[in-house]
Amino acid sequence: MQLGESGTSWTSPFVVDGEFCVATLRDRIERASFPVCDGVFPWLKTIPLKVLGFVWRAKQNRIPSAEALKNRVALPSTLCSACSEVDESGDHILVSCSIAKEVFQSIFQWCKIWACDFQSVSSIHGLKYPWFCI
Repeated sequence: MQLGESGTSWTSPFVVDGEFCVATLRDRIERASFPVCDGVFPWLKTIPLKVLGFVWRAKQNRIPSAEALKNRVALPSTLCSACSEVDESGDHILVSCSIAKEVFQSIFQWCKIWACDFQSVSSIHGLKYPWFCI
């Protein structure tokens, strides 16, 4: 958004013929590399936007979990409903829960890949090749 030449209105490159154009905005998003608080997040065209959006939110610890919702909703417990071992956070649900670790281990065995013991989404995302460790 920019202030118009007259100084009394706003203009945007996403407005075409006086109406907001979602296609123009989506094109801009797909061509961009968005900075995240801990670095640049690559938006790869080969991966669906829904998946990239979810990973981006998970990396920022912004996915729905009991820990994230406890301040907004009265919850009886914030313990992980799958393992009941620790509080349910985004990192726990996706990476460090014993159930998630079993799933990762099964996938890695099936692919015949030696795997690391990840503790957070950021530790997976930080690797150049997240599906194995060197």
